[in-house]
Amino acid sequence: MISASLMMLAAAAGTVHYDCTITDVSAASATDTGWKRTQPNFPGLERDSWRFAIDVSGGTDRTATVIWDKDLANIAGSAKVLPLAEGVFAFIIAKPGGCLFGEHVCLATVQVGDVGKDKAHVAVTPAGIISAGADRPMDLLQVSLLGSCSRTEDAR
Repeated sequence: MISASLMMLAAAAGTVHYDCTITDVSAASATDTGWKRTQPNFPGLERDSWRFAIDVSGGTDRTATVIWDKDLANIAGSAKVLPLAEGVFAFIIAKPGGCLFGEHVCLATVQVGDVGKDKAHVAVTPAGIISAGADRPMDLLQVSLLGSCSRTEDAR
């Protein structure tokens, strides 16, 4: 349940803008015997490919809008903000597939945690699948995209 003070803060705020860059990518894939950690490699992608923006509208019914030209994790679009704690929120993006990590649907959780008034951390966790071989065509792939953001707030 959203606390009254959090609701008042959201209502008083205008749009909050985050300029984010993914700086760490890791993954774990399911195997016959458990999980295998891997370091994914995305050849040919420049650092700017991992930059995107998030605009969060003010009010009690906040919406996050992701603007990402390359949209590597298929999270561009809008979703309802789910407040986790003061200064920390999440949202879920779901779209029809195929995409980099999914065959039939693209699904990701995005979490943002403010660090003071001008910075934030961001974590993007796409739902993923990976080819598992002839006897098990698909299995789970857990991807973690971590980064940081600059944060600015527009007064209402």
